[in-house]
Amino acid sequence: MPALLQRQRYFFSKASMTAKRFRYTITPARQQKGRLFCTNYSFFNCRSWLLAAGLLLQTWPLLAWQEVPQPQGQFGKDRVQLGETVDYLLVFRHSPETEFRFPDEKYDFGPFEYLDHQFYTTSTSQGISIDSIRYTLATYELNPVQTLAVPVLLQNGSGQEQAVYPLPDTVLLQEVLGPLPDSLQVFENTTPVIVTREFNYYYLAGAVLLLLLLGVGGTLLFGNRIKKYFLIRKLQRQHQAFMQEFSAARPEQDYNTGHLAKAVGIWKGYTGNLLQEPVASLTTRELRQKFGEGDISRALQQLDQAIYAGIFNDDLGESLECLQKHAAEFFNRKLEKVKNG
Repeated sequence: MPALLQRQRYFFSKASMTAKRFRYTITPARQQKGRLFCTNYSFFNCRSWLLAAGLLLQTWPLLAWQEVPQPQGQFGKDRVQLGETVDYLLVFRHSPETEFRFPDEKYDFGPFEYLDHQFYTTSTSQGISIDSIRYTLATYELNPVQTLAVPVLLQNGSGQEQAVYPLPDTVLLQEVLGPLPDSLQVFENTTPVIVTREFNYYYLAGAVLLLLLLGVGGTLLFGNRIKKYFLIRKLQRQHQAFMQEFSAARPEQDYNTGHLAKAVGIWKGYTGNLLQEPVASLTTRELRQKFGEGDISRALQQLDQAIYAGIFNDDLGESLECLQKHAAEFFNRKLEKVKNG
């Protein structure tokens, strides 16, 4: 600030000397068109006077700023580790009429990083107000000595801000690791270590979830086709099993009541399964009413006579073939119904 005082003193002395030498008169003859003419000095002396007055008006706000006291900023500790938080306290003593503000989180606190701040209540005593704020900062720089000076932003009448800085305060970076040696001693160890394998339950859960999703998706997209496929396979296996059992119960010759009764029972059970009706529990008369007077009714009548009355004739083989043929027809109808359903 001494240079500023010398400049101000120069401007005051220059203005005083110019005022002493400068005199002007306004004559009636020269009041033409409202002009003022300097009679004793030239136009350049008038210009010097105006220049001095303008510089004086420009430097007058600096005198007001000069009277503002300097704030005080200080760290809460002298040493800090990398990434550790540190408090910075900024205190400003001023007159109650002074308008100012503290920097917020948008201010560049480099080389520190802003984390938080806390205001303290203003206290006024004997015409002096004290405001303070505590900043919580952290550093991630590797410089051993780190300096910070957070200013106070003063408000003037024209809406501009003047930054008033405190004396810089320093903090030392505390090293966590000591100095490393120039060479490291390496120890050789060739003993193998057996590492036990642990079951990865996350993979198992992921696989189960994937299978469930595939199953649900497949059921929604291909559920009908899959159901038809398995039903057709089931019908085919049942028909194949019927053919084998029926052929085994039907002798080529020497018919007896036991073989004939078993063959009729197998046919009734399979036919009732295809038609989804209780055919096995129906009598021959009831079956004749169901199937009508046709091949099935005549074949069942001849077989009943052989089983219950012991009347054997040469048409028993044809009767068994008739039952087997109609069972195959019932199977084909059922199969077409499933395929077209």
